[in-house]
Amino acid sequence: MVSGFIIFLIALPLSLGIAIASGAPPLAGIFAAIVGGIVVSQISGSYVTINGPAAGLIVVILGAVDRLGGGDVGYHCALGAIVISGILLFIMGMLKAGSVPSGKDIRLDLSGMRLIDHTVMERLDHYAKEYMHAGGRFKIAGLDQHTTSSLHPLSARQLKK
Repeated sequence: MVSGFIIFLIALPLSLGIAIASGAPPLAGIFAAIVGGIVVSQISGSYVTINGPAAGLIVVILGAVDRLGGGDVGYHCALGAIVISGILLFIMGMLKAGSVPSGKDIRLDLSGMRLIDHTVMERLDHYAKEYMHAGGRFKIAGLDQHTTSSLHPLSARQLKK
């Protein structure tokens, strides 16, 4: 509980800034900091979970508010869309709708990508291992057309010229 409260206090100024920059009322930033700091830390079940606002969301939220009418109307519509999507994600999670069927083949072609970040490579490696452990085959094609920035197998890659 103490760590969640500390995260709330740290996230509060950024949450207020994101809310104001996104065209939402400042109270939305306070609620976001409470949910992200206190509520999520209580229901996550982990002692090391860190969560909070991301400044990159300003563009997404501002775009949604403007696209859905702007001002208070756009804010309320965007808020409704966020709540509905959260409910749908929760239901799909409870139904295990995101699970990958075992025994299927997945082929991912990265030959057209100009740059592949190292975090993408790490996640792909993790997903491939999980999927193969479940009995499927996971093939990543097109990596031979890229150069790496280091000798590490999961380093960032750039398309050869």
